[in-house]
Amino acid sequence: MRARAESLAGTARLLRLALRRDRVRIPAWVVTTSAIVGLSAGSISDLYVTAEQRLSYARLVRDNAAMIVQAGPGYGLDDPTTGAILMNELGVWMFILVAVLGVMMTTRHTRAEEESARAELLRSAPVGRHAPAVAGLLAVAIAQLALAAAVAVVLVATGFGGMGAIAFGAALLAVGMAFAALSLVTGQVASTARAANGLGLAVLGVAFVLRAVGDVQAGWLSWASPIHWGQAVRAYAGEQWLVLALPLAVCGLLVVVAGS
Repeated sequence: MRARAESLAGTARLLRLALRRDRVRIPAWVVTTSAIVGLSAGSISDLYVTAEQRLSYARLVRDNAAMIVQAGPGYGLDDPTTGAILMNELGVWMFILVAVLGVMMTTRHTRAEEESARAELLRSAPVGRHAPAVAGLLAVAIAQLALAAAVAVVLVATGFGGMGAIAFGAALLAVGMAFAALSLVTGQVASTARAANGLGLAVLGVAFVLRAVGDVQAGWLSWASPIHWGQAVRAYAGEQWLVLALPLAVCGLLVVVAGS
């Protein structure tokens, strides 16, 4: 217990430093993402006012392989609501966005620090062995939580249901943190921050392909993709809260691997 406490010594100070360094980046990510969601929500609400318009959209996308590749399996389109349409149009790209944020920000506060030798300077102070990685991951968690909360608030403010908004925000947070934890591992494997980012983004690319192929041809294959896990929470389409356990479990497992 004492050894664990010593390995985390200085975490709070490093967390404050990380948040101070990203005091512009984090609000920029949050505001930009919220604006995208808000504009998309307003557009969907204006375009699909009647039940017939929503059914026409569902018929168009459900049998179109190209649309499925871009949007996903079409949860909720059997009896489409504007919320289900919004998730179908926006969900995949928002999960990719939070994954990129998780990879890039985690690498910035871990592998990039080691590469620049700032980590060595920090270790000359009373800082535990795991403190930099934990502080970096916590900073990413705060950024992802702020983004997820802002998106949920925007959805509610634009007239979409609160339960679906919470489900979508929670899915964004869970998927984003799974990729953040992945970046801890790639930072251990790669010799440079650029290589660590490259590995993390390569995994994201594979995840997109697995989801796309699975959604078009074999549904079981989609479950190999964290992007699909986010979609499978089914915001605005009969929420499936237990699916959140998948990205959270993977996040925990990757954190253990990175710290071993």
